[in-house]
Amino acid sequence: MAVKSYFGSGIGNGSGEVTRSTGAISIYGGKIDARGDTGIGGGNDKSSGLITINGGVVDATGSKYGAGIGGGNQHIGTVVINGGSVTAQGGYHAAGIGGGIQGLATVTVNGGVVNATGGDSGAGIGAGYNNAYLPNKALNVTINCGKITATGGSGASAIGCGDRTDYGSCSVSINGGQITANGGVSSKCTDSRQGSITLNWTDDSKASMSLTSDSYSGALTLSKTFRDENGNIYGATDSADNSALAGRTLTPCEGIFAGYSLSLGGDIGVNFYLDLPDEALAQGVRIDFAWNGKTDSVTFDSNSTAETREGVAGLYKATCNVCAAEMNDAVTACVTVGESAGPVETVSRKVRDYADYILANKDGKYSDKLIMLVKSMLNYGANAQTQFEHNTDALANAGVGYPLNSLNDNEINGIAGAVPEKDSIRALLADKGIAYHGYSLILNTKTTLRFYFKKDGADYTQLALLNSAGANVGTVQEQNTDDCYIEVEDIPAFGLGDCYELKFGDTILGSFSALSYVKDVLQNNNGAQPITDTVTALYRYHGAAAAYFNHNA
Repeated sequence: MAVKSYFGSGIGNGSGEVTRSTGAISIYGGKIDARGDTGIGGGNDKSSGLITINGGVVDATGSKYGAGIGGGNQHIGTVVINGGSVTAQGGYHAAGIGGGIQGLATVTVNGGVVNATGGDSGAGIGAGYNNAYLPNKALNVTINCGKITATGGSGASAIGCGDRTDYGSCSVSINGGQITANGGVSSKCTDSRQGSITLNWTDDSKASMSLTSDSYSGALTLSKTFRDENGNIYGATDSADNSALAGRTLTPCEGIFAGYSLSLGGDIGVNFYLDLPDEALAQGVRIDFAWNGKTDSVTFDSNSTAETREGVAGLYKATCNVCAAEMNDAVTACVTVGESAGPVETVSRKVRDYADYILANKDGKYSDKLIMLVKSMLNYGANAQTQFEHNTDALANAGVGYPLNSLNDNEINGIAGAVPEKDSIRALLADKGIAYHGYSLILNTKTTLRFYFKKDGADYTQLALLNSAGANVGTVQEQNTDDCYIEVEDIPAFGLGDCYELKFGDTILGSFSALSYVKDVLQNNNGAQPITDTVTALYRYHGAAAAYFNHNA
């Protein structure tokens, strides 16, 4: 069907009609060629009613001041395209689809093949030229799906604003589709009113979405992570770099963070698993952690080794360890690729988050030993919070309901390793040129057993800590000109009962474990709280870990 009008719309109202807008127009199929002041919609000096195109082959051309599909001059077009093959050419200073000269529009594209070209100074999809006549009105363009090629007229954008804009507001939202924007995407009404451009993708659109635009003008937000044709990654942000995206072909990037878990074998922490493309690894990837006023980082490059988690291969693990008292503190992880200005993706997790997932055990895949280990760990964290007065309004074991049972005498006496006796050790070192000061169990992000000495002329590097295999696993450090220490660092929870032989040269000073500190507190602290509860919880945590990992069984 071919329709022509010389003084009104091809399909819509005429220039002489009293009404200021057309009624609703719906097209379901057929072959339509519509030409007039406005091809389909409001005629000269008219707005369009709701124009809905669900199918068919539609060719619409505005010949004067009207849009190909949409409104007439100084008026507003309202267009929804759900399907079909649509070609629209705007008239002089008018949009291909949207507003006529000095006109605005609300346009939604949900599907179909769309080719829209603006007239001189008109947008391909969006507004016409010079909208000062509509200072309080809004331009809204939403693209959810479809294959769209939009071309702006001279000085106008492909999608969004026409040339010489001065109206209330503009919003452009792109959520899917295969889009080519010749002339860019613009929401910039004036220098002081930037409008908004939002790029997003959904589970339905991610497989096929692509967007290529010459430029972006306005306040640009990426609601999801995107990747360009060169493998560069652009993370979700509300202040994207417009120039960095110009000319790039953007496709959805499902996210660098692919999952997380608990670190239970040694330290307490959160494991973040990342899906890193080769292009990102070639540029270098840094994960920055922040929690409780602390920071840490992990880096990956092309030489880094991936691993498999729950059947998914090719993932990279970044671990952030926390103190026992920080199990309910949020750990924020930010990913930066290459020399990008800021993080491309950010997530936040707590140890307690994944602990809850294990305790829920919805699929029944977690063993009773693991459940007990997690509960014991949370008890330990909560008691550490109380002892160190940290985040006590959100205890790690809140709602878990797992009792903390005191140690009986047999359990205390059965702890492997002696309690370091200062006088006894000093007597053994009386003629060695070094003096024993004391020891500590450091419950930081790594559990460390440390022994302190005063140098008195001897070679302090003769200090050693031997494991059960006879290997020296101790690290000697000089604190200052007078003092030094030797330590075993990063003792896993299941290994807290492992003994280490402390020696100076050939002199054996005793056999001690990290749990020697637990025994010391319980035997000599007279039940003082809350340290008694903390070491009790540490002992129970160790027992659950040893049972789960079958350590020293």
